[in-house]
Formats: sequence, C-alpha cells, structure tokens
Amino acid sequence: MSHSTHALSLMFVLAFGLITGGGASAGTPVLFDASHAQTAGNADWVIGGGYSDFADALKGAGFDVEGTSRREAITLAKLRRYAAVVLPEPNRPYSQEEQQALKTFVLSGGGLFAIADHSNSDRNRDGFDSVAIFNQFLPELGLRCEETWINQAPVSGTYSNHPMAEGVGRAGTWGGCSIGLTAPSAEAIISFGGQYKGKAYLAANDIASGGRIVALGDSSPFDDGTGAPGDRLHNNWDEPGMDHPRMAVNAMKWLTTSESLSDWSTLRNARTELRIGNFRLLGRSLGF
Repeated sequence: MSHSTHALSLMFVLAFGLITGGGASAGTPVLFDASHAQTAGNADWVIGGGYSDFADALKGAGFDVEGTSRREAITLAKLRRYAAVVLPEPNRPYSQEEQQALKTFVLSGGGLFAIADHSNSDRNRDGFDSVAIFNQFLPELGLRCEETWINQAPVSGTYSNHPMAEGVGRAGTWGGCSIGLTAPSAEAIISFGGQYKGKAYLAANDIASGGRIVALGDSSPFDDGTGAPGDRLHNNWDEPGMDHPRMAVNAMKWLTTSESLSDWSTLRNARTELRIGNFRLLGRSLGF
C-alpha cells in the first residue's frame, strides 16, 4: 500500500469516528441509577428488569437510555454526560459525595426524577427506606417525601394542566407516599383525593438556575411485571385504564426541556462541526 493510500485510509477511519462520536446515539441521554439496591427484596427497578418497558418507552420517544452498574458510585463527572438522571426507589443511602453530586447536577441545569415508595418500605433491612434516603437531600431541591402509606387507584384528586399531566386522566398508587413542597416554586402536578385530599402524588420544581426535579411517591406505576424469578411483581405499567406510560414519558420530556437542557441537538451539531474541522486540519497536515 502506498503512503498516500495508507494515509487516506487512516483519514477515513478517523473521520468516521470523529463524525459519529464513536457510534454515540443522537437521542437525549438519560441515566437510570441501579447502584443503590434497586433490586432489594421484591423490587426490580432496573432497565433490564421491572423498568424495562419504561426504558423502551423512552427510547421510542427519542431518548438514549443507560443504566449504572450495580456497584457504581454516582459522580458529577458521570452525571454531566446526561440530560437527566432517574433514581428508582433506592434502598441504600447515597453517600455525602453522591448527594452533593446530585444537587450540583440539578442546580447546574440537570434534570432529576426521584421515585420513592411508602414509608417503612426498607426492603433490605438496613435501616433506610427510600423516604428517608431521599429526604437527606431532596428538600434542598424543593421537594420532600412524606411519611405516608397511601393506596389509591385511580388517584382521585386534581390533575393539573401541567405538561406532565397532558393526556393523563388516571394514575394509581399501590402503597406509596405523598410528596411535600419545600420551595415556593414547587408545585403539585397530580394530587390525591379522599382522606389525603390536597397531598401531592406527583410533584415538581422548576429551579431558577435552570435545573428541574420531579418526584413520584410510588415505584409501582412503572412496574411492568418482569424481573428476577421469585420477585412478586405486577404489571401496573399496562394496568387497564391507567395512563402510566404517558405520565412517565411526559415527566422525562419536561425534565429535559428546560432552558439549559433544550439545546442538546445544537450541542451535538457543534461537536460534529468541531470533529469535521479537526478532520480537515488532519487532511491538510497529511498533504490532502
């Protein structure tokens, strides 16, 4: 092979990697945490288990979905690769460093979806349930999990005209907590009726810095009934008459369309232009 032919082949390989970003997806990147005992007890809230339909629905809506490993720490460097992070019912506490990373991520413009469960739902008996775990840092972001245990299907309170509730007429909870508001900018999106009238089932906070946070008090609505053998799961994702898939996708769209997150396509285009520019410079250096 001649020197010029070899150089041209090298340029083609490099250009393909530069332009495609090594095969990276064009979708909005979302990270699911799987490293805080999301499979403890009868739970299987991971994208390869009981939350697989959730992940597939997001992929169908244009998201690029990834999950952490089972023992991976949450770091700010990791989070900054994504537009939003989903925390499905953690049963192991986040370290102080992880809590700080999550808060900094949101306050810097990222999106966070906290999915809790009812009070006293310590699946691995380590002294911490998702309510206690989230309340170690969520209140600083405008929301908190209340120590309640609510069964209501469908939720019979108010469904607001917020984008997250668009097309959502019925949703349920099969043992979940309510969500409290700790910031003036926080709001209830869907509220309970009956004896829990006015308490939030789904709540959100649009933070002035550009970040957004959503909290749901029950992991059950997104359970698709699949998971490890022996787990007692139920397909609430496809529960007849419920709009859980629409609610899930709406929430992720809202989390990733704040002012600071709406330009992912622009950012990708800018990166592509930079890569093409680098390719042209490489070509000139090789005499093309």
